[in-house]
Amino acid sequence: MRWMSTDGGMKNSSAGITRSPPRFRTTISASNATTAGAASFTVHLNNLQTNVPFYVHGLEGFTSTQVVTIRIQAPGFTDGTAVSNIVQPGIDISGLLATGAAAAADDPFQVRWGLPNAQNTGLNSLQALRFGGPGLTVTVTTTQPTFGNIVNTANSPAGATSASPVAQGGGSTTTPISVASGGVAFNFIAPGIAFVIPTAPGFIPMQQSQTLQDGFRVTVTP
Repeated sequence: MRWMSTDGGMKNSSAGITRSPPRFRTTISASNATTAGAASFTVHLNNLQTNVPFYVHGLEGFTSTQVVTIRIQAPGFTDGTAVSNIVQPGIDISGLLATGAAAAADDPFQVRWGLPNAQNTGLNSLQALRFGGPGLTVTVTTTQPTFGNIVNTANSPAGATSASPVAQGGGSTTTPISVASGGVAFNFIAPGIAFVIPTAPGFIPMQQSQTLQDGFRVTVTP
């Protein structure tokens, strides 16, 4: 979220917000986080009102940083500008046990998305999917299904498959917290080591293990 501000307050005027250059596919929306974005919008400010929030939506499909200038214009005021960097988002796993015994109860966990750190080992912050966008389908896979499988409502009972897709819409920052609500869980089967890897188109899987392999390392004990 960003704020548009003025010096001394607007005089019953309207301010327009646009983004440039047009070839960069980013959108901005008005004063709430649940409105689909547009290339520009106009908002009215009353006397003595000095600021109004707005939200920048980064669109899908970028694998390198894109720099976008946000321009604010109002009659009688000098234009204001702000810069947003649109970067490729990351995806990681939260709440999964690093160690569990074979035949232990299924362990529910969540997949999260947001701003990755410089090392791609974790997320600096979670960021919600934009409203008006295509949503996100996350596929969770285990590298060693003989040691442990991924369970969701579509493939119960436990151990039916090694990959489970989960679809999410605008406003969400994670997959659901339980299998019953549409999320996923890890099923401990036999002693060994498996990496649980979340993937989604255009997202970078975080390397959450000391071996710097994509995904989250799970050790299944006897």
